[in-house]
Amino acid sequence: MEWVVSRRLDCRWMYTPLAVVHLHFTLRELHPGEVVELLINNEESYADVHSWSRMTGNSILQERRKESHMSILVQKT
Repeated sequence: MEWVVSRRLDCRWMYTPLAVVHLHFTLRELHPGEVVELLINNEESYADVHSWSRMTGNSILQERRKESHMSILVQKT
């Protein structure tokens, strides 16, 4: 399924937990149902995003692993 991405957030070179902090503040600006594409490149941020998603109830719609990074689609609930 294709999702309409409202924002792209490039956090590939940020240390943990900055990706989650940036994601949190970006989602605060969006309406429920809108989607953010988060780009990260380390496993710690990946684990943080999943933990944060479970705690906040925001949905992870899709994950793609590429050679140099991961793309995670997060929907604001």
